Amino acid sequence: MKTHYICPVCGETLDEAEKNYLCPNRHNFDKASEGYVNLAPPKKDADRSGDAVESCKARRRFLETGAYACLADALCDALDTCGIGKDALILDAGCGEGYYTRCVKKRFPGAFLYGVDLAKSAVRMAAKAEKNKAEAEKCHFAVAGIFDLPFAGESAEAVLSVFAPVADAENRRVLKKGGVLLVACPGKQHLYGLKERLYDTALENEEKTPEYEGFALTGETRVKSELHLTGEQAADLFAMTPYFWRSSEQVRQNSANLGETVTTADFLIKIYRKL
Repeated sequence: MKTHYICPVCGETLDEAEKNYLCPNRHNFDKASEGYVNLAPPKKDADRSGDAVESCKARRRFLETGAYACLADALCDALDTCGIGKDALILDAGCGEGYYTRCVKKRFPGAFLYGVDLAKSAVRMAAKAEKNKAEAEKCHFAVAGIFDLPFAGESAEAVLSVFAPVADAENRRVLKKGGVLLVACPGKQHLYGLKERLYDTALENEEKTPEYEGFALTGETRVKSELHLTGEQAADLFAMTPYFWRSSEQVRQNSANLGETVTTADFLIKIYRKL
């Protein structure tokens, strides 16, 4: 069965069989028992790339509470407003455990949703959630880098970049002319209440609007929500952010004992069109 994947070795289209993916030049990629495929270029060590396992687990637990559903809904609204077709190829570049990938699939059931991430533990979780779904309802996941997307040039209608680095040149390569790049990033007040609980001095996030060669910024949406969190949810939220790894050991320990916490979720969604 033909897929949207291309071979990371030669660039030919990959065919999917029951247990593997194969290109015309006989490059073979085994399908993991969970259903994902490792298409990271040979130079990449996927096992040691991406987020740590505990961070992935914390993010999955937190997102499953629905606390960031407002962001998922806003991403879907932006795709809808941009006129993305119901049978479009949509890529989630840096998909993590696949939460936003699945949310978009629910809103666009006829679309082809593919998520890629170098964190094998996250991709494993994402693929496992799809295992018992009918083929038409599935999202597809691969271990691959956002700077080496395993998709043909000018094949995708949209690329999502949610709290991930933006590989603008690679996104430009895979998007069709007029295709949409959605970039979700923290607003200045994002998690300010949480930071107040953990740091002596809480700082607002700096808001930037970068320009990307070959793209035009066509819109921006702010999404804000007040979060009332249990101690467990607050600890998971902190553990899934970059703040956790940048903090001292003492702050990390304190985050496990936060108790009930009120904080603001403040997101910016920037909409770019490929020229």
